[in-house]
Amino acid sequence: MKIEVEFWQLVGLLVSFFTFVFAVSKLMYAQLQNKHTAITDDLERVENQTKDRMGQHAERLTKLEASVERMPSHNDLAKLYEQVNAQGRQLSRIDGQLEQINANVRLVLNRLDKEKTT
Repeated sequence: MKIEVEFWQLVGLLVSFFTFVFAVSKLMYAQLQNKHTAITDDLERVENQTKDRMGQHAERLTKLEASVERMPSHNDLAKLYEQVNAQGRQLSRIDGQLEQINANVRLVLNRLDKEKTT
């Protein structure tokens, strides 16, 4: 069996084959290019969202730092605790003194009451 193909038929077949390969390659390239564009757009969107969120976090951190700076320190709280304790000791002394004054007033009233009855 012998296959005979003329030269120009062979050239035509080769041109057709290479045209087909070129068309398929171009189609694949276009699909890859579209996928690349979609991925790039998604990355840009995510990057912009991340920048916005980082900006929000920076603002929140700045506010927190300002709040922390205005808060009383450990030493301030220790001084306040001492002042409260000092006030408590003074109140205890005043309470004791008032009890003593109350006892003295009762004694005076009892004596005055006894003097009136005698």
